[in-house]
Amino acid sequence: MSTGFRFNVMHFMPYVHLPENHKDYKTTWVDFPNKFYEPEKGHELYQRYFEQLVLADRLGFDAIVTLNSSSWQTGLASMPSCSTNITTRSTA
Repeated sequence: MSTGFRFNVMHFMPYVHLPENHKDYKTTWVDFPNKFYEPEKGHELYQRYFEQLVLADRLGFDAIVTLNSSSWQTGLASMPSCSTNITTRSTA
């Protein structure tokens, strides 16, 4: 391993379209209702985040780190793991 600096990009891929009343809930962890997820908005976020991650690769970052939310859920981190999708999209 090199002794030099590494430049990594980290992306949580948050679902940012929470309802205005989200603070009325005790928490947005684990039991936050998924009825607030809007597929069209989720799709738009995926497209934006994929573009950002591909750009990070093109800019030469040493590593791209994404949040793996397959084992837990929050209102802010509701995006599933996407590394396969990014690889497929960027090599197609």
